[in-house]
Amino acid sequence: MHNFVKSNISIEDSLESVKKKLHSPKKEFFATHKDELVSLYHNYDDLATRDELHTLQPHLNDRDNRCIAYELYGSNRPFVNYHWEKLTELNGGETLICPICGLKDCEEMDHFLPREENMFPEYSTHLTNLIPLCHSCNHNKSTKFLDAEKNRLFFNAYFDILTKRDIVVCTIELSTLDSMPQVKVEISPSLSAEQKPDKYILSTIKELELVPRFRNSAKIKFKNELNRLQIRANQDWESIKKEYVSLYAIERNYPDIVYPAVLKAIAESSVMEEWFQSL
Repeated sequence: MHNFVKSNISIEDSLESVKKKLHSPKKEFFATHKDELVSLYHNYDDLATRDELHTLQPHLNDRDNRCIAYELYGSNRPFVNYHWEKLTELNGGETLICPICGLKDCEEMDHFLPREENMFPEYSTHLTNLIPLCHSCNHNKSTKFLDAEKNRLFFNAYFDILTKRDIVVCTIELSTLDSMPQVKVEISPSLSAEQKPDKYILSTIKELELVPRFRNSAKIKFKNELNRLQIRANQDWESIKKEYVSLYAIERNYPDIVYPAVLKAIAESSVMEEWFQSL
């Protein structure tokens, strides 16, 4: 998981973009509710900054207005495309990697607060409610937001500030089938369900069933490293180990949280050293 730098488009400017090319009844709704939306969006950001989004209540009571607010959003509307472009520019300038799994490119725009008519359609066009995700994470997140006790479930790439700690850790052992090294993946035991943002990291991993995806990614990456090491069988292990330590230090700055865990496990594993020296 990783953070996104938020778009620097102001709430007022973004809503000016939203209103372009609207037709009745959306045009009338927007003219009536624009100032209200500005206030709601500023309040949203204040609550998100204080980790109080779970206290937000739906604002629009009229069913017709909720339906119209829902339909203000469209994945190909210019304000969405511009939001995507600004996020890309501010977060590396190339492609956006999914801030939840770190394994795939972002493909879809998720509404952090679900925009469904019976939930929060009034925030359907609020830029800090729109977070790019990969299809798998967006699909699995669906319309969930709170658990049964009204606690927030998901990591927020804009507001949950991460420190540089390992979320995924790997260990290496020998397979009982062919005596080849194999990698095991687990979520770091240093994460605490009692503190922020750890509890959101842990609940996101659980709700979106990310561990199997992390394991599959680790197996593929580890196999690639084994193939490279077999080619280098005549080299000194200590030199190779130093290379893995250096590569880990570089890769842990990137979105993929699995690959650095694999590199670190290889560098620290006595099993890997014994296997390599037996080649």
